[in-house]
Amino acid sequence: MNKKGRSSVQNGMLLTSSEPLVLCKGLLVTLFLSFLLLLFNTMLFFFFPLSEIFVPYFIFGFTLVSILVGSVYIGKRVQKKGWLKGGMIGFTYVLILIILGISLLPDLGLGLNTLTKLFIGFSFGTIGGVLGINS
Repeated sequence: MNKKGRSSVQNGMLLTSSEPLVLCKGLLVTLFLSFLLLLFNTMLFFFFPLSEIFVPYFIFGFTLVSILVGSVYIGKRVQKKGWLKGGMIGFTYVLILIILGISLLPDLGLGLNTLTKLFIGFSFGTIGGVLGINS
């Protein structure tokens, strides 16, 4: 029986889940949750009299939550190296956001801020992967 996508033995045969497929699903979970939280953010600022100064902080927080959830999803479905696979999810997610940002805003430059975002994405992904493996 294949339990939670982890490797198992059934009738003498080793069953494994396709890790690239699991990684893609984890990235989709992260992107979908991010979309839902962004929609929630929009409704929050539309219906409540909050200052627009808080928008970047909410978006940053929701991004980190999305990375954590997607990385925990990955960690629960892989057998080993959850920290690395979770980190890959966080890094890839932030990289996708940077590519979208550059394609929509060509004046957006790359610099230390971009490297910091990639590092934070990888770090939170690593934490999520570790939490997923150990839960």
